[in-house]
Amino acid sequence: MSNISTTQPQEITLYDQILQLIVSLNSTFPYVSIVINITSLITYILEIVTILKHKKFHTPFYWLFIIRAITDFYSSFGSYANTRLIVITRGLPYRLYLTFPNWVFALFYFFVLHGCGANNLATIFMMLTRLTAIMFLMKHDKIWKKLLPLSIIIIFGLPLLDSYILFLDTYVIIPLPNEQNMTLFIIPPKMHDKPGPYLYISFYYSIIFLVACAILNFAILFIYKVVKKSVNQRGDGSTDNQTRIERNLLIYALGTLFGHAIIAIVTIFLYVCPTSHSTPALFSMLPVVTDIGTSGLSSWLLLFVSEDFRNKFIKDWKPKYFSRNSPNNSSNIISISNNRHLNVRTVNNFVSSLN
Repeated sequence: MSNISTTQPQEITLYDQILQLIVSLNSTFPYVSIVINITSLITYILEIVTILKHKKFHTPFYWLFIIRAITDFYSSFGSYANTRLIVITRGLPYRLYLTFPNWVFALFYFFVLHGCGANNLATIFMMLTRLTAIMFLMKHDKIWKKLLPLSIIIIFGLPLLDSYILFLDTYVIIPLPNEQNMTLFIIPPKMHDKPGPYLYISFYYSIIFLVACAILNFAILFIYKVVKKSVNQRGDGSTDNQTRIERNLLIYALGTLFGHAIIAIVTIFLYVCPTSHSTPALFSMLPVVTDIGTSGLSSWLLLFVSEDFRNKFIKDWKPKYFSRNSPNNSSNIISISNNRHLNVRTVNNFVSSLN
């Protein structure tokens, strides 16, 4: 009697269903990421104007914020030039791109890769400003008056040491197999069994960034807890407002750090496990994750965390119509007698409406 083997159908788990759903939305994610990126860059511009307009924000933290915004701008330009413009226009610049020399394509990738490395370094230096603000509150500005020029040189100079190799590679422009009017730029790998330099450099950028961020996180949280405890024991209320501001900026720095760390983890996974069944889903979500983790959190979170900056931002950019028609509900206190006071509210808008 022969044994008849029957194969059981493989059960599809919830995780597999989620991965399939993400992959099915592959054509939607680029447009979502473009919306996130453009709104973030516009917010960046408005925030930078507010920072430059108000002298109280001319601090090392906000200067580094502007520097990180600059890296997001030229990194975004590179991503539009080599990928997003093609998606938006459905391959319209194909003939134009065919006339470009090799160094132009290298420049597109250079903007993205150098921007990624410089952005990570700017984030690390922003964390260092929070560390020195906690440890040396009174000497913080004096310390960073000397460190800021050096940090700018490191932020823009250090990524040049490896990203230059992108100009030594050969770039090929080919039509996508499904839609001949769409184009894709690829970097031929140095070896058939290893990724090209673009992913390789991104990989070790991510490793270094994660290690540095982990060390800074533990150091900052530990020192912040110690300093906060000593201040509470002294009962010194003279620096409460400054401490609150520094705490909010620390929350902002940690929040943006978390976004960058997520991108680093995804990049490491794509490099280490390129054949995993999760890889297509991660590649589909990578544009959205990247934009939220970099320009999205960096620009939006500052408005939610820093009340002082948010008030100045709203005041600067609120339409004049609303400022002109906002009710004047200010209170005037009139002294009567026996240490009693009468609280009087002005009703200018109400009276003017009757005339």
